[in-house]
Formats: sequence, C-alpha cells, structure tokens
Amino acid sequence: MCAQVEVALVGGGNSAGQAAVFLAQHAARVFMLVRRSSLAASMSRYLIDRIDATPNIELRPHKQLTQLRGDLPGGLAAVSWRDHQRGIEEERPIGHVFLFVVWQRLVLRPRGLRSTASGRRERRYCKSGSGWRIRIAWAERSFSISTTCT
Repeated sequence: MCAQVEVALVGGGNSAGQAAVFLAQHAARVFMLVRRSSLAASMSRYLIDRIDATPNIELRPHKQLTQLRGDLPGGLAAVSWRDHQRGIEEERPIGHVFLFVVWQRLVLRPRGLRSTASGRRERRYCKSGSGWRIRIAWAERSFSISTTCT
C-alpha cells in the first residue's frame, strides 16, 4: 500500500512510535508530526532511540496537520502541516496519512452546509469535543479537509 512512497504519521505516543518504525521498513520516508517539542514526555526511551536510529523517519516537532487534499478517483494527493511556533505551512505530495492521536471525547457536530449555484460545491463545518475544528469541502470529484485546533 505505501511501499517506497512518503507517508505522514500524526502522533507522539508509543503506538505512533511503533507504527513509525514498522512503516519505515516499507515507506521511502515517514514524516512523524508531533505537536510537542520532543517525544520524551509521551514515548518510551527505547522507541525514541529506534526512531533516532532509523534514517527514513523524519521527526517534525511543533507540527499540526492542517489539510488533506485529493480527488475521488485518485484519492489523497497532498498533505499540509503547520509549524505552530513559527507559523510556517508546508505541503507535501503524500497519499497516505496515519493518525495515532488520543481523543478524550470526539463528537462531531455539523456547523453549517452551503451550496453555490455554480456547480455542486458544499462545505460542512464540524467541531469535536477536544477543540478540533474540521472543515470538509467537496466539489464534483474533489475534496479538501482542513483542521484547526483551539
């Protein structure tokens, strides 16, 4: 599924670390996105050492997933993340994202739905119980998912 391609993995706990080490055996590069400055507070030392010793795992601290973009026949085409300290956003042509985040409570509530006369374009806003705001926009055969965290 993701042999010799770049993948993104979101999370900084032990499950994320184990998945990163496993995926690195197959993927060309694993971008490990974590919101904290390091893995020390959330991951076992042996896993941190294995990640540090794996050349195709690229730890990206202070990062937050912001957008998934693609189309219906082709699937996911690009992933964006933002450095929440420096305010810099980066987009990569990545087709696989793995989420290893802990949600204390995840309840999605639709915020609104809009349609325009120029083609079928809708937007839906959702808010999760843990502070994430998710925007889903789709046209005929393409989609975009954006996230923000409050």
